[in-house]
This record gives sequence, C-alpha cells and structure tokens, in this order.
Amino acid sequence: DNGTWVSPENPGTGSTWTSVIGGDGFASIWNYKNPNKVIGSLYYNDVRRSTNGGISFVSSTTDLTDIGSGLGPFITQIGKSNSDPDLLVLVGNAGVWRSDNFGENWTLCRVSSPNWGFGSGANAAISTADPQTIWAGIRMSNSGTTGNIHVSTDGGVTFTRTNNYSAATLGRLSGLATHPAQPGTAYALFSIAKAPKILRTTDLGQTWQDISGFGSGSVSTNGFPDVATYSLLVMPHNPNEIWAGTEIGLFISTNDGASWSYANDILPAVSLWQLRAVDDEVVAATHGRGIWTVRIPALLAAPPPAVTLSPRLNKLAQAPDGSVAIPISLRSSYDSTQVFVKGARYLTLSGNSAAGDTVVPFLVAKAESLTMSLTSYKNGRAYVSPSRGVNAFSAQNPRTSYVDDFNVSGTNFTSSGITRQTPSGFSSAAYHSPHPYSNNRSYTLTLNIPIIVQSSDAFVRFDEIAIVEPGEPGSLFGSESFYDYCVVEATKDGANWLPLEEGYDARIKTDWLNAWTNKLNGSPAIMKKHTMNLLGRFLPGNLVFIRFRMYTDPGATGWGWMIDNLEIQGNLVPVEDAKSSLPENFALGQNYPNPFNPSTTIWFQVPADAEVTLTIYDALGRKVHTLVDRQLSAGTYAETWNAAAFASGVYFYRFDARSVAAGPQRSYSETRRLLLVK
Repeated sequence: DNGTWVSPENPGTGSTWTSVIGGDGFASIWNYKNPNKVIGSLYYNDVRRSTNGGISFVSSTTDLTDIGSGLGPFITQIGKSNSDPDLLVLVGNAGVWRSDNFGENWTLCRVSSPNWGFGSGANAAISTADPQTIWAGIRMSNSGTTGNIHVSTDGGVTFTRTNNYSAATLGRLSGLATHPAQPGTAYALFSIAKAPKILRTTDLGQTWQDISGFGSGSVSTNGFPDVATYSLLVMPHNPNEIWAGTEIGLFISTNDGASWSYANDILPAVSLWQLRAVDDEVVAATHGRGIWTVRIPALLAAPPPAVTLSPRLNKLAQAPDGSVAIPISLRSSYDSTQVFVKGARYLTLSGNSAAGDTVVPFLVAKAESLTMSLTSYKNGRAYVSPSRGVNAFSAQNPRTSYVDDFNVSGTNFTSSGITRQTPSGFSSAAYHSPHPYSNNRSYTLTLNIPIIVQSSDAFVRFDEIAIVEPGEPGSLFGSESFYDYCVVEATKDGANWLPLEEGYDARIKTDWLNAWTNKLNGSPAIMKKHTMNLLGRFLPGNLVFIRFRMYTDPGATGWGWMIDNLEIQGNLVPVEDAKSSLPENFALGQNYPNPFNPSTTIWFQVPADAEVTLTIYDALGRKVHTLVDRQLSAGTYAETWNAAAFASGVYFYRFDARSVAAGPQRSYSETRRLLLVK
C-alpha cells in the first residue's frame, strides 16, 4: 500500500528504510548472485529496475506490452529463481512474460484466452528444484473452460494447460508455490470461504489434492483455518515441514500437510504475503507490519540446486555493414547448440565446457522479417531460448553525408511511431510523433543509410520542436525523475546505441517549456535548430547508423516531437562520388556488406597523392588477391572484391599508402577483417 522501500545493510528493528518508488508497492525481488540488481513494482505490471542496490530505479518494461488496467493485474506478481537468478516471469492479459536478463527486456508466451481467464489473481512461480519448470495462472474453474493454471517445462518458452480440481468450486488464485526438490510439484493457494485453501499437484498438474482439509466440505478436517492464504514455503532441509502464510499469521505442518497448527509463537497475527528461504534464514513479508526473519542454520544443508540453464539469445540488430549479428550467451556447459533462423537450422555449435558468449554472423540477402532461436543439449535434454525477431532491410551504400528536408516521401527511414506528416499549422512535411503522444512508448526514426564518420565537420543538424514532459528540477538524464525525453543516437553494431548528447525534454528551450505548461500545440514559430557532434562518441572512419528516439514513461503526456531539415556532415555525397570532398587523413573503412557473398565493397581515403596498395590475405596470412597497386590522387575511393572463386572463411584486407608529397602524414598502414559466407 505504501510504495517500495530499501533497507540499509544488515537492518535491525530500529533501522531506517528509504522510500525509492512511490505509489502502491507490490512485487520486489533481488538477484541472488548479484544483490546490486533489484526489482520493484507498482500496479498493472509497472516494473522498475535498479543495478546499484536500489539507489536509483529505471523502467523495466522494454518489449512488455501488458501494462496498465485491463492488461496487467493490479497487484503485480513476479516469479524468481535463486538457481537461475536472471530469470523472471510475470503474468498479463496475453499470457506469460519472461525475462532471462533480470528485466532488461521481456518476451511473451501467448496463452489461449478461453483457458487463461485473465483477472486480478495473476500469479507466477519458478520451480525451486528446476527453473525449467514454471507455473502461471489467474484462477481455477471447476468447469475447466474459463480458468486453468498453466505449466512450462522448457523454461517458460511454451506453456500447457493443467487440469482443474473438481471436488469444489474455486476461483482466483491468491498464491503459487513450488517444491525445493520436486520439479513436478506445485501448490495453488486460494482465499475462498468454506473451500480448499491449498491444493498440491505432484504430476505437473494432471491431478490436484487438497492438503488444507476442506475437500468438498466447508470445514477443514486437519486444523487449517478458513482464512485467506497468500504464501507457502516447503522447507528445503526438511520437505515434510510446510509453512503457510495466511491473513491471521503463520500455520505449520510437520507431516507434509496431513495436519496443521498455528505458529503464533513465531510470528504475530498478521497477513503474510511472502515467505522465502534465503541461505540460513526464512524471510517473511507482512502487510503493514514490516519484514521478519528467523535464523535456521539447518537451511545451509540445502542450498539452491546446481542446474543447467537455458541459452540466451540476446537482442538482434542489423549492423551498418548489412549483417545481423546473432549474439548468444551459452549460460551453462552444453554438448551442442543449434541456431535456428526462420524455423530452419542455420548451424550447429560444438560443445562448450564453460559458460560464455559468442556471436554468429548472418548475411542479410534481402529485406525480410527474421526470427531466430537457440536449442542447446545436455545429457540428451533440450534447453531452448525464446524466439527473437528483427526486421532486416537492404541497407544502402555508405555515404559521407546525408541531407533531407522530408518534403518528398522515400524509403530511407525505418520508423516506429514517428511518421512523415503535415499537421494543421505546418506548411510542409516533417517527421512527427503522435500529437499527443502515448505513455510507456519508445518512438524511433532510424536512417537506413550507413554514414561514414568524417574527421572534421562530423555533425548531425536538424530543426525540431520537443514539447515533452519535463523532469523534476535538477534531475539527470537516465534517472527515474527525468521522465520523458528525446535523444539522438548512433551505433556501430546495430545493438549498442550511444547518445550523441544527453537526452532532453521541454526544459531545454523556454518556448517549449512554456508550450508544455500552457498545453499549447507545436508551431513553426517555436522550431529550433539543434547541432550535435559525431566525434564526441565515434572515430573518423567509423560506419554508423543514426536514429532519433523518444521515450515516454507512465506519467503525463504532451504534444510531442517534430524533426525536420536533417543535415548530416554537409551535402549529400555518396561514396562513389566523394572524390570532390578531399579528406584530411588516410583512413580505411570496414567492408560493406560484411559478412558477404560473393562481393563486398571496401572504401578508403587518401589526403594527398600517394602510392597505394589494397591486398587480400587468407586466415593463414597468404596473399590471395590485390585490388589496388598504383598511385592515387587525393580523394575517397571504393573498391569491390568479387570473391566468387574463393572459399568461405575469414579473410583480411590490408591498406598501405605512402604519400609522394611532403606533409604531416607520409605513410599509413591498416588491416581489417572480413567474412565470406557461401
């Protein structure tokens, strides 16, 4: 009810806690192997993430769309695992959301709505015994058609419906719990008067047994009270001992649920929302009466089990060289790993003896939507990743500059929510966010043309209006209190985007802040020019994509963003026509595309007349082809290598130049790597 609070280290009864997230506070968890990673939440799946031990929080809803009333449950519940600390699950209207990087982003496993019965009782739990087994549900209907618990045995990638308990009329869940040693065992908790409070399955939900003594009757026969039941813990060191948290306190069974007794000598009569075993302690979270712990040294005899983790397919992106890098985290040792592209096996990686990361290149042949996934094998068992997608496109040839007044439509941009339009009050087309914009969005506009960063005049300049929600006074970009913002970013690999400047909001210009305060629309009269420096983040010769991005939080909204009259490094000069723009230094660019089949283009710069060689070598260092061996005048050049007669593999190209005129840079040599994939 009262937000999210963080304690000092080793808190005691008199410790002062710090409020870190306002509103109603719901699920809050920490990463078992990295306690600096903390998750807090508000209502309707509004999840916040900290990587500094709770000092600051940022939104943790990337790719999560079940946010808000009707999409997420009012009481946000998040399942976690100490054996796989980066794995999180939560429930929404569309199904089960899974994150394998502790909330950096989320993927959806859709669940059939007739059996899902979405509502306010949403719960999810990851098996303590094996994180490949995950339970999720909202309610249990004895009719079997409007509400079922679902279970996954592949780490949350797919879910199947379990059977329901038919001896009593039940409804929404008030909790889910698992067993420390049995992956197929789970506990469904209820708070329905005169009905079962704890159901147990030992066969992955095929059958359920009431261990609270109600059965088909209205009174318990084994001592369990007729009260709301919220939490349950099977003691890891002694699975016959079960603790149940209710609205009136703690009840304990020492005989595997055959009978129950009230443990009011351990805890007062208070609602117990969570019970967790952490190292040698049991931690109990109450409703309004604080956090309680009890030390049980015997718990150390039953640490989280050592398990094989699912592989992780990290975010896919297309690089400026035209390739898609498939970034893979091999999170355990595997006998082999298969990479799938569009449902077909692309390649197989041999076994790895230790966890580690690798990257597999994929050559984009045409514009299309690509899906990719991983399946790793260990001792005959498959461990799968969720599928990820990327909208691949045929990137144009690199350019040293680009200008566009947006008056003519074209295909040079990929957009998400930012569209070319001419709103009322404007006389020409420009790119606009929605007016007004929506909450919880990331609007983007990406230039599909790779830009070669120049050694001078490496600027991005454009006209804009940014009437977006201002942050708190003094707030810093990246902090939770900065609220909405606009930012211009660039990337060398398509995945890691760097801001050319810190993000900004309406506070950056008085006219924009006045428009925000007075709820005014944007107009040409308050359009401002903005210039940014590419060399603050990148080096001359880097090949980059550039994008405009607008982030919006769950708070207030306004008119939005407009972008017009884009200039990048001066006049529009394709590489093949760039000789009229004389460079100041020698430079060798990355070949494009890379990987390639069968041809690729290599560009280089010569600042003055020079003897130039451009030579191809194989992986053993043997010279296999010479592209250039002659004197060249100052300029920017592009040479194409047709490798149709060469075998697939890694090659290197070396650029050597010696100026024939006096100057500060008389000679230059650089080698780069390229990949031929047939």
